[in-house]
Amino acid sequence: MTLRCARNFPLAGMIKEKAVRSHLLCALALGLIASATAAAAQDSDTITVRTKVSPYCKDTGAAPPPLALGALADGNGFVVSSFAGPTSYTLSGYYCNGPTSITLAAAPLLQTAGTTVLDTSSFTNRIDYQATLDWVDVDGTANSTASSPTVITASQANLGDLVVSVSAPDTAGNLRPISGDYAGAVTLTITLD
Repeated sequence: MTLRCARNFPLAGMIKEKAVRSHLLCALALGLIASATAAAAQDSDTITVRTKVSPYCKDTGAAPPPLALGALADGNGFVVSSFAGPTSYTLSGYYCNGPTSITLAAAPLLQTAGTTVLDTSSFTNRIDYQATLDWVDVDGTANSTASSPTVITASQANLGDLVVSVSAPDTAGNLRPISGDYAGAVTLTITLD
């Protein structure tokens, strides 16, 4: 049996309209299901990325040349009150990328031949002095009379010119240095914490 709709048959228009509505509702429902499936397929996560920077200090390079401090006796033969020659050594742009402990030690200027001084109330074969470290916001001083080095703490990374200098020869007692060559040393040790 074939159903034919005539124009003047009012039920035919309602059936057609109902079928269109059903198809629209089905299409809309399928679209919602498809978008829900697509939304469920999307997900996100966070991936943590890690690495490490090892503690490091710039190499100090080759040993610096000796500081030629000049004459150690004044015109009257007494120990000078200040050194005449170059008194500092600079490590330009020195840096450490973390906290450091720095030890600064000064060994006295001693007559290298080791000549014994018999008249110790007038002469000396030892000249004490002060060594100073200046590194941006870190500084400290060591004296050659001290039995142990000075410990200086740099609590954070530091970058800049590191300057070690010597000054203030000891004139206590107004002694005259005996003739000969004198040598001392300033030892700087930088250890990453």
